[in-house]
Amino acid sequence: MAEIIPEGFAQLEMRMTHVLLPRPAFVTWAQAYASVPTVGSVNALWNAIFPVIDQEIDSSITFGPIKAIVGTATDEHLVVQGSSFGTGTVSTSTNLNIGQALLVRKLTARGGRRGRGRFYWPNMLEDAEVDEVGHLTSTAVANKQGVMDAFLTTIAGVSGWDEMVVLHSPSGEGVENPSTPGSPNTVTALQVDPIVGSQRRRLGR
Repeated sequence: MAEIIPEGFAQLEMRMTHVLLPRPAFVTWAQAYASVPTVGSVNALWNAIFPVIDQEIDSSITFGPIKAIVGTATDEHLVVQGSSFGTGTVSTSTNLNIGQALLVRKLTARGGRRGRGRFYWPNMLEDAEVDEVGHLTSTAVANKQGVMDAFLTTIAGVSGWDEMVVLHSPSGEGVENPSTPGSPNTVTALQVDPIVGSQRRRLGR
């Protein structure tokens, strides 16, 4: 079931495409906005993110544009498609398979499963940064943690945008003890998982 996007919040999707792979991957997160997003403000978000992550992404990867799915006062979401994109600045042929990604946890002040989220960053890890059983090296964890700390701070400082949040969907049918979705929770920190994540992508069938 899709998350509820209340007015004042937006779901962001940043496309990442490898030059040799036709199917893109997406990095997704939700964010509060101070003013209704426009193409200009969505592009401004990408422009702020680019210098934070470009040196972590291979030059064969195009990332961007960003699409914002915006919550409104009605049941209809506003979709704002940005136009800014660029390529990574790292030249390497040793990236992990596209299905293996950096796993980053979203932490909030709310307890339980409702109070946390996660997202995946494909194309950000090299073979040498992950051992044979999927553990990141301590150097890789520290490096990526610095990048994610900067990412969280940067996106909240873009004009028209506020803090990252975790959105909530209603509990599924048949759940014995359904929890109240509640309002979106502010993400207080991003935490790099020391084990590589497997990114599942829809096959369109």
